Amino acid sequence: MLSFQLRATDCGGAWSSTSDGLHHGGSRIQPFRHPALEDVRLISGDRLLVFVRERSARANRPEGAFGVPTGRLTSVDAASFDRLALELRTWPLQWHSLTVNGAPAGDGADPERPLAALESGHWGTAPMFFVAEHGSLSGDWDAARLLPRLSASSLDPVRAARYLAEYANPYGRDTLFHGLQLLTERARATWAGPAGAETLSIAYPQPWLRPRAGVLREGADPVAAMDTIIEASIARWIDVAGVVVGVEVSGGLDSAIVASHAAAGRAPLRSYGVALIDGPERNQDGRRAEIVERFALIDTATPMGSFLPLAPGSCRLDGRAPMLPWEEGYYETFDALLAGAAADGVNVMLTGFGGDELCGLRPSEIREMSGQAARPSSRDPEPTPSFLTPRARATLTEALDLPPRAACSESAVECAALSAARYMRHGIWPVHPLCTPELVQFCVRLPPEWRHKRRIEREVLARAGLSRRVTHPSHTDNFSPAMAEGLRGPARRLVRELFADPALHRMGVVDRDELVRTYDAWCKQGPLDEAVHYFAAAVTELCLKAMR
Repeated sequence: MLSFQLRATDCGGAWSSTSDGLHHGGSRIQPFRHPALEDVRLISGDRLLVFVRERSARANRPEGAFGVPTGRLTSVDAASFDRLALELRTWPLQWHSLTVNGAPAGDGADPERPLAALESGHWGTAPMFFVAEHGSLSGDWDAARLLPRLSASSLDPVRAARYLAEYANPYGRDTLFHGLQLLTERARATWAGPAGAETLSIAYPQPWLRPRAGVLREGADPVAAMDTIIEASIARWIDVAGVVVGVEVSGGLDSAIVASHAAAGRAPLRSYGVALIDGPERNQDGRRAEIVERFALIDTATPMGSFLPLAPGSCRLDGRAPMLPWEEGYYETFDALLAGAAADGVNVMLTGFGGDELCGLRPSEIREMSGQAARPSSRDPEPTPSFLTPRARATLTEALDLPPRAACSESAVECAALSAARYMRHGIWPVHPLCTPELVQFCVRLPPEWRHKRRIEREVLARAGLSRRVTHPSHTDNFSPAMAEGLRGPARRLVRELFADPALHRMGVVDRDELVRTYDAWCKQGPLDEAVHYFAAAVTELCLKAMR
């Protein structure tokens, strides 16, 4: 939602508004310009506040936020500045704030008054990434624009090993690269210190306290209650002036729930999805077709087989898209999907992120629903790739610095954060209705029998008129065939070249000979689910090659 570059010597200066944000000296602040967003700019003496937030159809006031015009610099007295700064932070949708203060006299620095302070709202969408250098701080919603400030040697070998082993980039203030930090949901960053030696620190918030399950009142209708919550949530975004909404439809429960509510009582809605490389028994195309017909959607399906990962013509190989390890593995397909949506005029995309996590059960509830006593899990651990060096393997048990519990589940917040730039590069603002805090709290409070096997979600869709083909699919969707086909086929030459002399080998993370040997063996007959290990190694290599 925000990008900026601050020089310590500019802090507290005479900021001026321009068509794309604020400028002073060699510093700039640029809110992401979009019909779904608005920004407030306040100045009082040597203090500046830039507050960017999602617009809401429930609060479309002509006078702007709390009586302050949006999109232009407004001068206020000190008391009004402090009051408005507090009031703005009560906004219920996503927001980011940046406060810039005057530089302290001499070498002293008051921790209560840093050069800059940054805060994030509780949704976690489109977080800011930071790089702090001598005398300057850069921030951006697109980490790809900050990576050129780092060298390949900044790769964190511990997180790199975790990524290669688990195909995961855990969400936290530390990223895959030393020196590149992330402002997680509800976190606060401060930039302060003596002149020329300023440092950035990020403080995590208090954990969200998960409520206990309750008991339904007599005559309660949880399906109707869930419908009401989702419809009210979607209306906050979909009815904003200037917004053209599309919806992702995969054929699964989550996106079907969002589509059913978004389409209700509105003009024909455009939907977008991918056609998987999959066997006919999974019937993904049939489920999508039923959803499209039931809700009168104008649908576009992007064939995944035409946009295989890292294949020749990939948008990540020809410079049309960045190479970031933590972004979508199937970026090529979804980039084509979003390009088509943008060409249709869509500027807000509703997703189904967060639906899988709404019905999570506590361990005690799992035992209660299964009728079993507590016992250790018998599930075998995922095999660790043999191409990791012993030193890298030894790091896999190290505890990572992670934020406390958010209102949404860890995976939902991570998806909302690390996928946002992919949408925004196409001028599309992503919205995740199933991450709505009041919906999350409602589902957590449901008795376990309503969350078990996602009963509440299935009944919502059944009441919306969808058949058991959608509400109780016989198979889950599987993207693995596309990744395996790409790495074994059109991308194989590139991957083999990358693995011949990998930077990861020189850094002590992988054994080059073992990586080549196991990759060649996997290409002949390896399991589909092992494709992610070789993809992770390849995309990390490509990212490192693009860095200085």
